[in-house]
Amino acid sequence: MKKYQTFRVVVAAVIKNKEGKFLLGKRKSKDSNLPGFWSLPAGHCEAHASSFDTLEKNLKREVWEEIGCKIKIKAYLDSHSWVTPEYFKLTVVFLCSIIAEKPWPKLETQAVRWFAIKELKSMALPPNVLRVLEKATDFS
Repeated sequence: MKKYQTFRVVVAAVIKNKEGKFLLGKRKSKDSNLPGFWSLPAGHCEAHASSFDTLEKNLKREVWEEIGCKIKIKAYLDSHSWVTPEYFKLTVVFLCSIIAEKPWPKLETQAVRWFAIKELKSMALPPNVLRVLEKATDFS
């Protein structure tokens, strides 16, 4: 087993609408990580200035950068690890709602769309996404 000298913390948003559909973004075809896959709005936590932001602040920034809307973080939902050839990821997932703006594709995102859980069961998704969304169906 490869030893990893570093790991990255990733934050992700599960955004569910009143109809029970989930918002996913399609990664651009040139993305280095699972290009063309539909996935949760997410990103690596980053250091800014001389201090680190909270996970929640990082998530709000990532969602804005990827799908152009402001969110309210309602609850912690899940965490899981994922190993890539470059590093070990620890992903922390929050259940969120949109509070401002309409989602649209920005920067790394090719498209955005709402999906029913039934549609997602037949799609190729990044690791843990379907499990996390199924878990989120129990939350209002």
